[in-house]
Amino acid sequence: MKIEHKTTSLNRAGDVEIPQEFFNRLKTGIAQVDRIFGEGILPGMTFTISADPGCGKTTLMLQICQALANQGYTAAYLSGEESQVMVAYTCRRLKTVDVLIASNNDINTIEEIAEQVDVLIVDSFQSLHCDVDAKTAAEQYKADALVTIAKNHKTAIGIIMHSTKGGTYKGGSGIVHAVDCNMRLSAEGDNVRVIEVDKNRYGSAGSFTFFFGSMGYDFEKAVEVADVKQGKGSQKDQQLQAIMQMTEPPCINVERVCKQLHIDEFRANYLLRQLVSEDKLQKFGRAENAVWKFVEVIA
Repeated sequence: MKIEHKTTSLNRAGDVEIPQEFFNRLKTGIAQVDRIFGEGILPGMTFTISADPGCGKTTLMLQICQALANQGYTAAYLSGEESQVMVAYTCRRLKTVDVLIASNNDINTIEEIAEQVDVLIVDSFQSLHCDVDAKTAAEQYKADALVTIAKNHKTAIGIIMHSTKGGTYKGGSGIVHAVDCNMRLSAEGDNVRVIEVDKNRYGSAGSFTFFFGSMGYDFEKAVEVADVKQGKGSQKDQQLQAIMQMTEPPCINVERVCKQLHIDEFRANYLLRQLVSEDKLQKFGRAENAVWKFVEVIA
C-alpha cells in the first residue's frame, strides 16, 4: 500500500488500513532528533531544511545520517555542490564515516540511488539539474520527481534548500508545498542552533534547540541560557516582533505577513500559530478568509 494513495470513494475512517510504515519509523537512536520528525522518520516521507550559509545544514544532515547508520539503516548524502572528496573530508572531521556519499546533481539519476538506501539527503534542491527549460516548470518537475521517488521506493528524502536573508526559499516555492515537512535552522549565538518545524504531516510543528560546537551538534548536551548571546535575538524572534508591531486596521492576515516579512505562507502560518499559543493574537475565520487580531484590543 502506498502512503497518501488517492481515492475518490468515501470510507469510514476507522475502516481505512494504516500502512505499517506509520508504526515502524526509522529511529536515529537520539530521542531529541526523532521528535523533530514526529517520533522517527517515516519511510517515503520528504522534508526540506533551510538556513543561512554556514549555519550547519550539512553538519546536521551528516550527523543524522551517521546516527541512522549506527542503527543499521543505509543513509546516503548526495551533493550537487561539492566533490565526493570534499564531502569525505567533512565526514572524517565530523566522524560520520559510515554515510554513503556521492557527487551528483542530475534529477534523472537520483532514483537509481534512492532505491538502494533508506534515507537520502539531497544537497541542494537549487543545484539539481533537469532537461526542462522553463524555470518555473523545472522547479515543479524536480519537486514532483523527488516526492514520487520517495513514495515509490519508501525512501525518506531530505532536501537542503538555499534561503534568502528574509527567510524565503531561493527559486520557486513549489517544493515546500509538495513535501511532508519543512524545517528551518537558525543560529542563536556561536554555540546554539534552533530547528523550527513549520509544517509536518506526520508529526507536530515546534521548535528544538541544540548545542553546536567545533565537532558539530551535541544532541545530548543541555543548552544553558548563558550559551545564547544577548542582542537582537533570533530570526524567529525578530519576525514575531515584526508581526506584533503591525497596526490595525488593516487586519493581520497571511498575505500581509508574507509581504511585509518577505516569507512564504507556511512560515507566516507558523509564526501566527506561535502568537496565538502565547495568547497575543486571536484568530477569526478559516483558510484564506482568516484574520488575526491582538488579544489586548479584544479585551
